[in-house]
Amino acid sequence: MAISKRNFTTATGTQTIDLKDNNRFDEHQIQIEVSAQPTAGTMAIGIKTPGANDYGTVEASIDMTAITATAAKLVQFSGVIETIKFTPASFDEGKTYSVYMVSWKK
Repeated sequence: MAISKRNFTTATGTQTIDLKDNNRFDEHQIQIEVSAQPTAGTMAIGIKTPGANDYGTVEASIDMTAITATAAKLVQFSGVIETIKFTPASFDEGKTYSVYMVSWKK
């Protein structure tokens, strides 16, 4: 299963991907890309397990300044998830980020 969410800014706020109908997958890879290297910003990635009330943290603080237009950030993890959320903070105005997620059954 492959999902992409593209061209978001800090102003668009937290983005979520609903996986309720596809939570049979237990291996996940996320790639974060930026339109141009930011001078500031972080991103948190949280997941919610089926039946849970709150999100757990996969990555608490990804340094967005370490990502360039030609060097993306990869995050891999295992687990059955219902929802995943991406929360940017202090990301450069005028620059965008995109999230690509691939999930599979091990």
